[in-house]
Amino acid sequence: RNDEKALPSYVTSLEYFRAFPKSGVPDPQMWAAETADKRALAPDKHNRAGRKATGYSNDQTMSLTIGIDGEREYQVALYFVDWNRKGCRQAVEMMDAETLNQVAPVKIVDDFSGGAYLVYQYNKSAKFRINKVRGPIVSLSGIFFDPAPVGDGDGSSPANAAPTKNSKN
Repeated sequence: RNDEKALPSYVTSLEYFRAFPKSGVPDPQMWAAETADKRALAPDKHNRAGRKATGYSNDQTMSLTIGIDGEREYQVALYFVDWNRKGCRQAVEMMDAETLNQVAPVKIVDDFSGGAYLVYQYNKSAKFRINKVRGPIVSLSGIFFDPAPVGDGDGSSPANAAPTKNSKN
């Protein structure tokens, strides 16, 4: 809660919204203010010492809109943790923030008690909708930005928003 955001200069905004059980900003949850749990994000120069187990919960659906200054290739990684180890499952949709057209296939984040990443590449503002499929929570525990890799050899294009899933145990 006292952590600072360190955003790249091309990111103009991060906006969160929930639709259910009532509209508004998702309720922030802190499972542990200080923890040795390696699933929690490690501190850096922008945040206070100690790992914090945080995220959002108790919602059916939440969205995240990432505002980008103009068009520019970038990579964003969403980090999810099922802190309570309740077998949660979520569906993540990626849309163009302006048109709301889907720009990547729906991805299921399943069995993420050890932590899981979804990594996307895109070149404009994006909106993510995270839907609870199973379990008591919908959770997003971290957002990370990088410039888009050039010539990564997989044939994906930033405009095609190529997601990948990496588990962290």
